[in-house]
Amino acid sequence: EEKKIDEPTFSICCRNDGGFFVVGGYNSLLNKENLDIVYLPMTITNSIELVLNSIYIGEVEIFLNKTNVFLDSGSTYSYFPAPVLTEIQESIIEFCLTNDTKCKGTLHSQSPLCYTMDTTEVDIQNALKSFPNIEFDISDNQIIWGPQEYFIPNIGNPLLFCLGADSDSNTYALGATFFLKKQIIFDLQQKKIGIVSATCTLPFEPKKIEETTGLSSG
Repeated sequence: EEKKIDEPTFSICCRNDGGFFVVGGYNSLLNKENLDIVYLPMTITNSIELVLNSIYIGEVEIFLNKTNVFLDSGSTYSYFPAPVLTEIQESIIEFCLTNDTKCKGTLHSQSPLCYTMDTTEVDIQNALKSFPNIEFDISDNQIIWGPQEYFIPNIGNPLLFCLGADSDSNTYALGATFFLKKQIIFDLQQKKIGIVSATCTLPFEPKKIEETTGLSSG
């Protein structure tokens, strides 16, 4: 109402220990260098939805034929119908079995899919990188969900990581695990979403805003 924002655009940039919410546009300083923003058409109903054509894991394609998937940053997990989730789990396992130099971890359980990393806590990120990317074909654009995002650490065991996905009837939803290490730009006027890999950190310390209540005693 006060017209302090020029564009009906906002962005979310999440990392494991925090992130940024930008109103009126996005912050390019949060992005990884020399990467272009991929823009996707979106549908706005009761939720924000994209069109998911296929999921790729290694050489495996899970064909979905233009299925609607909605974005839900309020949910930790991402959700898929049970048969699709099973295919995702089995494809990751198959990738690891057929690539001796990949997947520096030992299978702990298949459902939920969990691996114990064959490393020390210091090298945990390198161990995670050895697992396959999950690639989404969204409106003929490839969007990567990397293992450092889709694996969630176990609270009691720092070397145990589980797939941050679950099944929910016929629902396709990309939750906070998908949002990690990306700046996701919501352009409500143009009805499009921009996605780019990001560090979600700034090269300087943001200025803190002092809070005032506006109340006086009397």
